Amino acid sequence: MKNINKFTIGAAILTTLPLLAFAQTPTGTVNGSVISDPSVRVIRTNAASVPRTGNPTPIIKDVAYYIQKGDAAIAERIADLNKRITALDGQTHLTAEQIAIIKAPLVNAIAAMNAAKAKLDADTDLATAKADYAAIFKDNRINMVILPQERAIKSTSLDGYRLATSTAYSVELQAKIDAAKALGKDVTAAQAALDAGKAKLATVSTKITYELSEAAKLVVDHGDKTLVAANKVADANVKAARKAINVAFEGAKADWKAVLLALTGSDAAN
Repeated sequence: MKNINKFTIGAAILTTLPLLAFAQTPTGTVNGSVISDPSVRVIRTNAASVPRTGNPTPIIKDVAYYIQKGDAAIAERIADLNKRITALDGQTHLTAEQIAIIKAPLVNAIAAMNAAKAKLDADTDLATAKADYAAIFKDNRINMVILPQERAIKSTSLDGYRLATSTAYSVELQAKIDAAKALGKDVTAAQAALDAGKAKLATVSTKITYELSEAAKLVVDHGDKTLVAANKVADANVKAARKAINVAFEGAKADWKAVLLALTGSDAAN
């Protein structure tokens, strides 16, 4: 291997330094034109260098700015709330009372949004406008209330259907038990299992109403510690009711299996 002259390398590096320095300076010649204005920054690309001057037009955050942005945000939220109300009105597995319970906070939220818009639109002071604009996202924390309520609506809507089909199936099982009894079969165990399952189903309707009523207790807390604590309790109750409903359905399902097992060997089990 040939030796490389370190002085030759050093000279090559020193030769390139002026070029590197020029690439970093804001002045120079671009496409034949001399640029000496320090406000102009030379952007070097693989193609011709392009000078860039000036700054984008600054956004003036005055009262009008916050009113415009706030009105747009409020309109979006009201549209979302109305969609939720429309979806709620279309539920077929909820009673009119259950729908009314869960709809009330949505209607109140729209009224609150309209009130916030009226207050913001009347603002003439910049500090007040900024505070009212921020309140749309801070004080009116609608989703903190709506999301748990919406989950309650969807789950209880399904629960209503499950309750109806389970109840209908219990009637079919009772007919099987009666038929087996008419043939002189011992149906004591089957009847006990059926009665246990029906008792579990009897608690579901009450728990559905309780889950919705607790969901309706959720309110916009505005950062109030008392309301925050109350919301936590209500949310915990909603989750507990949901768990109890699922346990009841699973228990009834196990009881239905016990009925059929007790009837095994008879025509009623077919």
